[in-house]
Amino acid sequence: MVGLGPKISDDTPKLDANLIMKCWDAKSDNRSTVKVLYQILNKWNNKIIY
Repeated sequence: MVGLGPKISDDTPKLDANLIMKCWDAKSDNRSTVKVLYQILNKWNNKIIY
C-alpha cells in the first residue's frame, strides 16, 4: 500500500530514502533480506571509513 508509511524528509539522501522505501514495501517479496541489508550497510560503512 502506497502512502501509509511516515513521510521521509526531503533532506534525506536519495540512497537512504530508496533503501527505506524498499524496506517499507507492502509486498514482502520486494523487501531486502537481512543479508542484503547487511551487505548494503557494510558497503556504505566501508566507503565512509576508507
